[in-house]
Amino acid sequence: MPSSNANPSGESQDGFERQARELAELLKVTPPGDHPIVAEHLGNGVVLYIAGALSDIRQTVEIHHDMAPVAAHRVMEYTQQTADLTLKWLRTWAG
Repeated sequence: MPSSNANPSGESQDGFERQARELAELLKVTPPGDHPIVAEHLGNGVVLYIAGALSDIRQTVEIHHDMAPVAAHRVMEYTQQTADLTLKWLRTWAG
């Protein structure tokens, strides 16, 4: 199991931070007809909750991986799909 500090995309830390900043900028764009502060709050909230949940899941998998490697692998596949879907959603935020 990779360390909890591993970057799943394989990018350098600088590249990862740059991508995170770019994605954060997307939430500053207000979807048509929305109040800008409330819209940004909602978007940020979703990202924070999903990121927290995915982090908690990863930690749980790391603890139990040795005793349930197949289940751990399946859970990590699910978390990767969820992360990918969240990024896809974020890229369409203001559209």
